[in-house]
Amino acid sequence: MTREMTNRARRHAPLGLAGAIAALYATQGMVGGLIQTALPAALRDSGMALDRIGLLHLVFLPWALKVLWAPLVDRPGHHARRLAFCQTGIALGIACLAVADPTGGGDHLPWLTVAAILLIATVSATQDVVTDVAAATMSPPGDRPLTGAAGVCGGYAGFMIGAGLWLPVFAVTGWSAAMVMLTIVTFGLTLAILPIHHRHVTPPAADRTSGRALLVSVLRDRRIRRILILLLFYQSGLRFGLAMISPFLVDAGLPLATIGWIKGAAGAVAGVAGALAGMVVARHLGTGRALTIVALVDAACFLVLAVTAAGSTDPEILALAVLLQAAATAATLAVLFAAMLGWCTPGRAATELALFQCLDAVIAIGAAMLAGLLGQIAGFIPVFGLAAALLCAAAFSFRTVLPGTDLRA
Repeated sequence: MTREMTNRARRHAPLGLAGAIAALYATQGMVGGLIQTALPAALRDSGMALDRIGLLHLVFLPWALKVLWAPLVDRPGHHARRLAFCQTGIALGIACLAVADPTGGGDHLPWLTVAAILLIATVSATQDVVTDVAAATMSPPGDRPLTGAAGVCGGYAGFMIGAGLWLPVFAVTGWSAAMVMLTIVTFGLTLAILPIHHRHVTPPAADRTSGRALLVSVLRDRRIRRILILLLFYQSGLRFGLAMISPFLVDAGLPLATIGWIKGAAGAVAGVAGALAGMVVARHLGTGRALTIVALVDAACFLVLAVTAAGSTDPEILALAVLLQAAATAATLAVLFAAMLGWCTPGRAATELALFQCLDAVIAIGAAMLAGLLGQIAGFIPVFGLAAALLCAAAFSFRTVLPGTDLRA
């Protein structure tokens, strides 16, 4: 009986970790949906000027700068305790927002609102680092596709809570009640840490040098620089094309309500389906081959968008093209996350993963600006075409950029 219980626990362990990772990424997605989508809509509805609302995006700096304190996470410690601390910090920050309603202050953001949002953003960025290193150290190679899919699915679910659920609750019950609802949800998601609370992982020999020295050593690693080149191709193609999808739908004549449905609930369903498909491909073929396949599928979907931009105005065709692309992007992100977990070096996984994601943040900003410029000059067809070309380059650069890597790893 004892042996049977032990075997059952081993079979359920990957699902417990995947559930915890999904819940933690749901918290991150919830914070992103709240700050990126829900708060700007609520503040604009209250009459706040666009330039004031635009300042909200400055709170995303912690996600771009988190690599600076990521080496601290590489020091030995209990991941579950750190995650519980971060989750509690996020919940307390949201609770502070409940008593700092800015929707009645015109163009003025109360200092408590700004401080609470900065607290939430900083702690959420730190939680992201801890979650990544927990996933990297606790996921055996065969379970990484499941972990990658869980992270992407959790992010979609969280975004729907932070934006899709918060806005209706706010419209019906008001600011404070909507924030209390998110506080309760955050504490509820914290319970997901319980399955990994007793999963002790013997920490690898961490670099005992300063955080700055550890970051410098990571940047000097030739293998890491090769991975950054590969990610540059992948993320540039993704971000370049994604930045122009919403403007493309507007110019195609789709109503805002329809665009909201496509980019909201329907897009989330397509994203979850794509992430699960990416997991299946990676589990059967390995993350290396899966990286090539999902990049080519994503490129094909961007080519479909380019062809659609050449003349089709049928709302159903436009919606289908965008949803196919959303599923392909989710599959790409799930496989890429699983691959990054495998690329990490024991003892400095937090620093390396934070560096990978900071590069993504920088690329997202630059690619969006360049895509907007190209779209303004030449239209959407070359934007989607270039996105497809960059993804094709990523698909065929794996062997060249990372020579000697096992494609089934």
